[in-house]
Amino acid sequence: MSRFKTLGPGWAALLDDSELEDSMGVDLLVALGHEARLRDAARALALEEHQLGVHVDESEPMGEVLRLAADDGAGEGRAVVFALGRLRISAQVDADGLVLSQLDGGAGVTVVLGDTWVPLQLGVAARAAGVTQVPDRLTVLDRKGRRRTLAPEDPTSR
Repeated sequence: MSRFKTLGPGWAALLDDSELEDSMGVDLLVALGHEARLRDAARALALEEHQLGVHVDESEPMGEVLRLAADDGAGEGRAVVFALGRLRISAQVDADGLVLSQLDGGAGVTVVLGDTWVPLQLGVAARAAGVTQVPDRLTVLDRKGRRRTLAPEDPTSR
């Protein structure tokens, strides 16, 4: 197979009949052909990303990325899963307060946050309005009234 075939069909047809395959400049010509094809593919990909709206302007400062990297996770949007045995509860702060959702475990669980009690149903989100931080531990009452303390789940344990 001729090395000129990597340049494309037009170049291959033009150069195959010539005795240039072992000439001095052929490696440079093949390398330039590869570079041109790579640049053309990159340009087509960039145009497609731009048209789809998924491009990233690399000339803009990376301030948002740096801010997110420096975030200690105490802010809005970070979900924490608390667990004790089979009981698993997800907690996340949004603009309106703490959102709690029971992921697993028995029915009839109520989360106790100071004076605020939030009854939970499996798979249904419940809100604790006015709570602006995810607590370190969750205190819950099971359906028999027993108090349990849930600790944050280790994400590598699942």
